[in-house]
Amino acid sequence: MRRIRRFFSSAPKYLLWIVLSTMFWMWIFTIVTDTSAEKKVTLFADVPALADPQLAGALEESMPEGIRMVKAHSFSYLMFDDLSLNAADIYIVKSQDIVKYAQYFQPADQDWAKAKADTLQPSEDIIYAIDGVPYGVKVYDADTGEGAAKGFVMYVETASGAVSSGSAADDNAADSMEPVLTDYYLCFGINSIHCGLRDTAAYDIADAYLALP
Repeated sequence: MRRIRRFFSSAPKYLLWIVLSTMFWMWIFTIVTDTSAEKKVTLFADVPALADPQLAGALEESMPEGIRMVKAHSFSYLMFDDLSLNAADIYIVKSQDIVKYAQYFQPADQDWAKAKADTLQPSEDIIYAIDGVPYGVKVYDADTGEGAAKGFVMYVETASGAVSSGSAADDNAADSMEPVLTDYYLCFGINSIHCGLRDTAAYDIADAYLALP
């Protein structure tokens, strides 16, 4: 009985030690695998499938000065209350969702948007504008199947939920289903700290994304 009493009297101490130990190692893991918002650019994509680490690694090859890391994640709009999602620098979103969730996006720099319109494949809707203000640049065209970063991002989802890359190399299962087609745009987060006059890292990473095959 004494051993049982000693065990239960000591249990809170053991539990506290386990909790503190877990928190410590989580902190160490975060330090090793993450960095401060000032030193990273975060991208969230609302797409059927995303090769997160591979895309981040490809974008890190074009990191501007002062940036140590690029993070890439999938998301759904149900997650917009998440602090990390709200603080994202870049979003890849469906064209029909831009107006609906416009409060989460900031207008793109006018000169940057004009340069994209002049250099990318000519199209009347290459720039998504709201009341004449540019908010996004097209990264995937549903009509032609052309898009940026298709080696890392799958933009087309079949009606059954099977994922397709939108190219002729789709697997047979995806080809046999009717695809759900929509244009995708790259937009900038309203809370991004990398879209200002002094810090334009989000635009540098956006350029890198647009250049990916």
